[in-house]
Parts: sequence; C-alpha cells; structure tokens
Amino acid sequence: MNKQEIQTLWDESLNAFGTAEILQKRISTLKKKSNLSKFLNIGNFIILGGSVTTLGFDNSNLKNVIFVVGISSTLSALVSVVALVNTWEDKIKEYSESIIKNTEISEELKEYAKRFNSTNKNTMIEMSSKVKNQKQNDSKFNFSPKEKRYGMRYGLFQFGRKCFGCNEIPNLKEPSKICNVCGK
Repeated sequence: MNKQEIQTLWDESLNAFGTAEILQKRISTLKKKSNLSKFLNIGNFIILGGSVTTLGFDNSNLKNVIFVVGISSTLSALVSVVALVNTWEDKIKEYSESIIKNTEISEELKEYAKRFNSTNKNTMIEMSSKVKNQKQNDSKFNFSPKEKRYGMRYGLFQFGRKCFGCNEIPNLKEPSKICNVCGK
C-alpha cells in the first residue's frame, strides 16, 4: 500500500468520526426538545393539581393559574405534535445506529492505517465498500454546511491534524472565524 492509500484510510476514518459527532449533536438537541415536551406535559398537571390542592376551588387566583396552565398546555400540545410529525424518536434511533456504524468504521480504518503493511487488497476493497455504503446511508441526513464544518472541526481535533483550509489544529471551544473548512 502506498502513502496515498494510507492517507485515504486516515481521511475516511476522520470523516466517519466527524459524521458520528454531527449525529451525536443532533441527538442531544432532539433529546433536549423531547425532554422539554415531556416536562411540559407532566408539569402542567402537577401545577394545576398543586394549585387546586393549595388554593382550593373557591380561590380567585385559581382562574389565573388555570389560564397560565391552559396556555402552557397548548404550547405543550404543539411541541408534541411537532415531535410526532418530525418523528423525533425515530430520528434518535436512526442517528444512534449510524453513530455506531460510523464509529466502528472510523476505528477499523485507524487500525488498518496503523498497520498498513499487513493490510491486504481484499481488506481494502471490503472497507472501501463499507465506507461507501455508510456514506450513502448517511446522505439521507442532509447535513448542513455548518454541521459539516462542526464534524470536520471535531475530527481534526480528535486526530490532531491541521485543517487544510487554515493550516491549524482546530479549537473546539472557539471555531475559526475565517476558515470555511473547520470554522465559522
């Protein structure tokens, strides 16, 4: 195997790692939204029940509490509808499966790149097919340019590699403001 093939292994490993990071971030966002929806659904009943128990049925403030809980319940119902229509739970499952596959591919490619002399052509063809299939599967997620830069930044940082756009190892906390590859 030549240097270009070894570099390709490292590049594909970095890309698979970056894809897994993008999906992990999406899962985190969806879980936060899902938890908020669940909290609102349960919280409304707790607030209403607690208010009735504390204030009693005859208290004039109960009308205000019911009004606020009514608005909150409407918002909660809207968030639940959005979650159902956008299939948040299905997406979380799908993203999780892809994270597992991308992480596995990244690790395998790293191992092959480290011991490149013992990697045979059949293994390379098999890995190439695996990478191609996973990329095809991941293409349905329609990553935005911002997400691609995020994945690239995490991959470059994790692998300790310089970005080919700005020639620096990215900082995870403060993305470059000038680089179109790993920042902004």
